[in-house]
Amino acid sequence: MGLHLEKIEMGLMGDIEYFEFRACLEGCIGGPLTVANRYEAKRTLQKFMRIFGQEKRLKLPKVQKACEEGWFFSERKRRPFQEAAPHLSIDESIERQGRVEDILRRLPRKECGLCGSPDCRTFAEDVVDGKVSLESCILLAKESEGTTVFASFRLDHIDLAPLGDMASSLSSLIMGNPGVDFIYTHRVDGREFRLDTRQVKEKLGDLPINNPGVIKYLGDLIRESLSELRSEG
Repeated sequence: MGLHLEKIEMGLMGDIEYFEFRACLEGCIGGPLTVANRYEAKRTLQKFMRIFGQEKRLKLPKVQKACEEGWFFSERKRRPFQEAAPHLSIDESIERQGRVEDILRRLPRKECGLCGSPDCRTFAEDVVDGKVSLESCILLAKESEGTTVFASFRLDHIDLAPLGDMASSLSSLIMGNPGVDFIYTHRVDGREFRLDTRQVKEKLGDLPINNPGVIKYLGDLIRESLSELRSEG
């Protein structure tokens, strides 16, 4: 599907007037007649394809059980529909355009589409119109503040990919990114193991955290701690 979407964006299918994609019977973007931003939906589908592949992963009884437990239902309230562009006077339009240009000068102008907008100008217009906040641009984080990334994995979630060797994965991340702070928490039945590299760096003093001996120690510590959590459970 991703390949066809790219061909459409490149104009290689200009002779076709209408496209309809269905990855499954009920539509994987959100369900029948569910409207989603096409750039954000494309990025989401491509991410799932990279993580899970294109082979069938789930068995029908497991899906039915998840449905009975309420995994596919949301209690969130619908947001009121917003008009695409409010009617403005000439003076108001000039003022709005000035605000758009001010925001554009603050943006990194990578045209990445990670915010869900097709380009930076559209994103700036959405910010001015109050549809999104300026913080939605993940590339706009100030260097002094840095960027915080939070990832949570539930072992009983139907879409969880195999975690693999967490000890080796974390050790490699710490070794390759000594300037980044990592906080890893693993919980099993109310018990937890927590690794905070900020505390490790404080105890190491002048010794770099990516020292081979330190990396080996951290890898063994993570592996043994997770093994104890599993065995006690």
